[in-house]
Formats: sequence, C-alpha cells, structure tokens
Amino acid sequence: MLSAKQKELLNILLRQQQKSTVEQYARQLNVSKRTVYSYLDLLEPELNQRGYTLLRSPGQGVEVIKGKAINEEMDEETDLFSIESRRMELVYRILLKQNKVSLDAFGDEFFISESSIRKDILAMNQLLENSSGLRFNISHKEITLSGEVNERSVCEALIQLNEGFLIGNDFHEKLAHLSALYDMQIIQAVIALVTDYIQDVKINLAEHYMTNISSVLIVLASFASAGRHIQDEDNLLDYDRIRFLPNQILAKQFLSTLTEQLNVEFSEGDAQFLVEYLVADRIQIHNFEKIMEADRVIFEKILQKMEMLIYVQFSDNEEYRNNLLLHLNAMTFRLRKGLKLKNELLKQIKREFEMLFNLTWVVLESEADALHIHISEDEVGFLVIHFQNFIDLQQRTKRILLICPQGIATSELILNRLRMVLPAFNAIETASTSKALRCNLDSIDFIVSTVDVEDIHKPVVRVSPVITDEDLRNIMSFYQQQILQPPKSERSELKLSTLKRYLHPDFIIEGEAESKEEIIMNMAELLKQAGYVKEGYAQSMLSRETVGSTDNIYQIALPHGDIKLVNKTIISFYLLKTAKKWKNHTVKLVIFFNIAENDLTISKKILDDLYCLIKSRELAEAFRQKIDQRTIQVLLGIGEYYD
Repeated sequence: MLSAKQKELLNILLRQQQKSTVEQYARQLNVSKRTVYSYLDLLEPELNQRGYTLLRSPGQGVEVIKGKAINEEMDEETDLFSIESRRMELVYRILLKQNKVSLDAFGDEFFISESSIRKDILAMNQLLENSSGLRFNISHKEITLSGEVNERSVCEALIQLNEGFLIGNDFHEKLAHLSALYDMQIIQAVIALVTDYIQDVKINLAEHYMTNISSVLIVLASFASAGRHIQDEDNLLDYDRIRFLPNQILAKQFLSTLTEQLNVEFSEGDAQFLVEYLVADRIQIHNFEKIMEADRVIFEKILQKMEMLIYVQFSDNEEYRNNLLLHLNAMTFRLRKGLKLKNELLKQIKREFEMLFNLTWVVLESEADALHIHISEDEVGFLVIHFQNFIDLQQRTKRILLICPQGIATSELILNRLRMVLPAFNAIETASTSKALRCNLDSIDFIVSTVDVEDIHKPVVRVSPVITDEDLRNIMSFYQQQILQPPKSERSELKLSTLKRYLHPDFIIEGEAESKEEIIMNMAELLKQAGYVKEGYAQSMLSRETVGSTDNIYQIALPHGDIKLVNKTIISFYLLKTAKKWKNHTVKLVIFFNIAENDLTISKKILDDLYCLIKSRELAEAFRQKIDQRTIQVLLGIGEYYD
C-alpha cells in the first residue's frame, strides 16, 4: 500500500508534461533525494501495471510515457552501456580534464544514487590494483584521486583503466570503443601506426601486446595534445641507456609519425615512458632483443628445471628455446618495472593446465630473488602457454580446418582468435562449405565451423560467426581432451607411490579454523616446530594467496610457499570439520604442497599423485559422505600408523 508521499509523487509523475529532476521532486515532497530514488523504484511496477513506462535519462531527468518500453533486452543493454559510459565519464573528467567532480551533482546528472557511484569507484579501483598507486576516492562530497598524482602516475592509471574499457571482437573494434575518452582522430592515427609497423617488420605479435602498446600511444598523444608531458626522471645508468637505445629509436620513430599526423609535440620524458612499454610488450627493432648475461644464466636455470619436471628438451628446437628466453626477458622487465599485463585467458589456463601452472609457479619462485622480481599469476599463465605449446610440439602438428562461408573478414576474425588459444605450431586452413565437401580431409584432425555440416566424417566444433569466449573455451576443451589426451584406462586403486614417501600421520589433521589465514598460520606453526620449514614460511604462503587463488572446483585448496623456506619436503593435510569459502570455491580439504628446493625434480611426480587423489572417485565419494581424519589416512594408505 502506498504512503501519502508516494501517492503524491505518483500523481506528480502522471500529471507532468516534461522531464523533472530528482532534486525538484525532493523539494516538492520535502524529502531527501535518496528517498525519491527509493520511491521511484517502488512506483515503477505500479506505473507499468497502468500501462506507463518510467524513463530515467542521465543528465536530463525523469518522465512517464504511455505504453511499454521497446523490450527488456534493449533496456538491459542500455543500462549496461549507461554504467560503462558514466565510469568513462568519471575517468575523462578526473584524469584527463583534471576537474573536480561533485558527488551530488554527478548523481543528479546521471540519475543515480550515491551507492551506485561508490560501486563504480570500487570497480575502477579494482582495475587500478598493482598499477600507478592512484585510487579514486570520495572525500567531503567530492570524487577525487588519492596517491601521488603526477603526469606519469595519471598516464599509468589511464592505461590500466583502458584495459577494462577495451570491448570488442578484434583489435580495431576494441580501440574504437575508447572514443568516449579520446579523440577518434588520435585513435585512428595510432591504429594505422601500429598495424603498419607490424606489417612492415613482418612479426607475429599477439593481440594483447598490440592493444596494450596502442593504449599507451593513445594516452601519450592525448596528453601531448593538451600540452601535458611526462617528466624525464633520468633514472637509467649510461649502460642501460645504451642497452635500450634501439627501443629509444623506435619510440621516437613512433612519436615522430604521430607528430606529423596530429600536429602535436612529445617530450624526452614521453619517449622514455614509451620505451618501457615497448620493451614490456616485446615491440622492438628487429633482431635487437638483447638479454643481459646475468639474466640469461638465470633464465637457463629456469629452463633446465622445467626440462627435468616436464620431461622435454628445449634444445631440440633452438628457435623455440630462443623464443622462451626472449619471453622470460620481457616478463622480467615488466615485473621489475611494475608493468601489469592482463592475461585474459588466466582462468582457462589455470583450469586446463592446473598442474603445469603450479610447477611453473614453483620454478619461477625459486629464482625470483635472483631476478629481483615478484611473480604474478598473469605472467605465470603466459609462460605456462609457452611450456604447454612445447609439450604439444613434441607430439605431431595438428591440422585444423575452419569452415566459414560468411566472408573473408569473419574468417580472419575467427582465425586470429583461434591462434590466440591454440598452440602456434598448428596448421589452420580456411575453406567454404562446398570446398570442404570436395576435398580429401584425411589429414585434418578436426574442424571448426560456423555452420552445420553434413557428410563430413571428422570431429566438428560448432561456433558462432562472432566467435564468443564460450566458443573459445569449447575449442580449447575439445583440443585438450580429444586431440592431445588419449583415453586413459580406469584405475582400480589409488597407487600414490611417490606421495606416500612424503606423508606423516602427525600432519594429517582435522580442525575448526575460522578463516583461510588461520588455517595457513596453524599448519605453518606445526611444520616449523617440527623443523620442516623456516620462520617466514606462513607469510610466504599468505603472500602467494594475495596474488591469486589456490582453490579449485574439487573443494580443495593447494597452498604453497617459498621453497627456499622449506627444510624438508612434506605434504600436509588440514581437514575442515565445516567447509569454508577460500576465495573462488568452498573448501573441505586443504593440502599443503611443501617442497624443499633440493626435491624440486620430483615435485611433478608428487603433483601427479596429488591430482590423481584430488580427481579420484574415492575422494569424491568420501566428500559426499561423512569425511574425517581417519578416512583421509585410509585413502592415502597410511592407516597402518594408527592400527
């Protein structure tokens, strides 16, 4: 039942002949703007029942029209666009125009509540994590920036925020979407510059590198057009300046081209800033990618450790080995400079290659101090793909046929996206439906098609012409399960022969800890008292958790810390009497992967056994029933200790 004030607002809405603002309604009713927002939400269903639609227009006000909205789907799209557009507007006004923004005025202009603005700020601050140190903040009813605000930090913040606004199916579409923030002439000039360079030097550069460096150039050109420049910090030694000379030449070449096209001038500081991103994105003058000798020695150690763990020889393919070294070099530069490169496929990589991801993390962490870096999940994910590609390369090259009758542009779009998720050595060929039916397909391993195909006796993965992320996940899953992994015979029992050597009944415990932190601290303390780990191991595990999640869909978490702080390898178990939320999943069992540095070579065999246990029917059945400490001991085959 409506209150007197709500009925009064309903009558006002039905009588008004033009748009009115929330502030006007608040004055008429003698209530707060927040109350008006709640009244409008309450009255909207009532208006719909009477055959009216309530329209809220950002920056204009509210009106009621006779008839229903066109369709709910369009309303939802408009609302989503509205959220993104107002966030971009905040970025434009505060970072690009350096304007003060009133919380109330912005809410009135976009017809949103203070809580919605706070959600916008939270979302944008999440994009700024691990970047320039700047954060959006609300103080004294104003939306401001906190942190050390200067041209460099603002540029870095804009580049990081652009990542969240790059929406589209390909390179051109993603950058064009930034036109709400930057001049379209600048965007088009940068697109032409980057694509021409890639074609001229004939390098195969991943799309995320292209979009990232384009974003940097767009921000720099936008700043320069407004007379804003980055100060040259002069923080490089002469030797480093010489080492980066090819990149400085390339940076000035890029900026010189933009100067001619856009009639803007760039400073030395702008050029040096661009150099850092050119190195990070591996866009360099051809054949000038040089690796410091001290770093090369460490990179070689990383590759040697991975060879022992995944049973490959990188020296069998010198070109691929050199590419791995170059990737490690670019990765190290990014991590040292604090340049964050978002890995769009991280969740897929962790899901599809979980064991290889953990092995790669452990190996990188063992050399992180020597390289003076703090590793990140995004970078580990990129490296995992390189290692997985090499593992696949040890098998035969796969041939994939793409059937796409929608035209060249659509075929190119799908082809580019396939190359992003499938190993680079695969041969991918495109064909029309009629050509596919005419050709001998004996040498084809599987087909990706945008249309239904008949009379073709090969595995087919059906995708949409715009190839969605779900399509890519399906292709990747099919490739892993059907092409690379032959069917495995069912195990009659859990062997776990390697794992059993590193178990002890005293470290299979049951508890009621209240949080992830408490679980880790409790187990680390027990291990330290028994001499298995050193002081600081708990903190190293907690630090790992802040970088990314170690839980999985099997209701298990697999935390691990710095291997240099482990005296003796032991795999310990913490069974929760009550399941707890870890990060992404609810967890019933925590398995601590405590590997000493001198046991690194057998860590894969231990992980093999652990994943055999984690994915076993026996453990799944135990989870469905009443699982306890004794059940875990029996599953692990160490029940005799208690008999």
